[in-house]
Amino acid sequence: YKGGKMAGVGESTPSQTAWATMALALSDNPAYVDQVKEGVQYLLDRVNDEGSWTEKNFTGTGFPHFVMLRYHFYPRYFPILALRYADVYLSKHM
Repeated sequence: YKGGKMAGVGESTPSQTAWATMALALSDNPAYVDQVKEGVQYLLDRVNDEGSWTEKNFTGTGFPHFVMLRYHFYPRYFPILALRYADVYLSKHM
């Protein structure tokens, strides 16, 4: 971010939440059960009528300050993958 004022500011997206949920689940550390459950709930609460997720924000920087990228399949692919990893993790640690 130019100037840094917007770094870490704004709403989360399904793909970002999926990345964080996958990272915690793949750590295989039982200390993250609550956080993995929160990530799963966030994703489940935001499934759209088509059974996917909608993202209006850009999640790729491209060329910072000039070009922002939107990867159209990120909100479709990563939440599904995260839910699967979370299922395996929670089955083991709950």
